[in-house]
Amino acid sequence: MSGVSTTLSMSIIERRRSHLLSSIAFSTIFQCASWVYSQMESQPQSKRENAHWEPDEELAFLDYLVAHRADVECGGFRATHMVGAMDSIAHLHKRGKRKDKGNAVTKWQMVCFFLYFFFVIALITQD
Repeated sequence: MSGVSTTLSMSIIERRRSHLLSSIAFSTIFQCASWVYSQMESQPQSKRENAHWEPDEELAFLDYLVAHRADVECGGFRATHMVGAMDSIAHLHKRGKRKDKGNAVTKWQMVCFFLYFFFVIALITQD
């Protein structure tokens, strides 16, 4: 009889652990989204020009970061990585303003945001 109750309590513990992980992930996503929004709002409207990203620019940007991931120290990509990425895709520019380090950081944050989002969806759908 104790084997059944042990299995049942382990099932409850695993379910609570899964819900806790989901809550933490949602909280993290919300905090990241709030921070990105606050950064966007802190810029004066007149300074904000749209940087239009073409699909080939996005792929080249991500390819650059993947190729240079070994250079990354604890804490993620540095400003030099973002500047290097923008230099490497400059020849692909078609429209909108020229992308700079700030645009690269924002694009990387959005990539991370969506990765966290899909991670949370995967956690939730496991049950």
